[in-house]
Amino acid sequence: MKAYFPAMLGVLLTSWTTFSAAEHRAAPAASGTITFVGTVVESPCEFQSRQQQLISTCYHQGTPVSKTLLLDARTAQTLPLSIGDARLRWLDAQQRLGVLTVNYR
Repeated sequence: MKAYFPAMLGVLLTSWTTFSAAEHRAAPAASGTITFVGTVVESPCEFQSRQQQLISTCYHQGTPVSKTLLLDARTAQTLPLSIGDARLRWLDAQQRLGVLTVNYR
């Protein structure tokens, strides 16, 4: 048993130093700096109602783009530049009070 002890101690020390060296070499790959530049989102679209129409104005790189949407449409309508869609659901029979749901992509 005494003959095996130095050999086992040598194997343990060798494996520990090999593991420690491998761990030390991997550390630089896990460090660094990430930099984000620019804006994450653009301004939301603006909406105005005129008679039986809804005018949606969306901005792309500071330039306004408008599109006319129908108030009586039963399906969602595409916003300018295809950045989303809008759907109007009336809450009363007189069509004076409604909920406009806008989904952006």
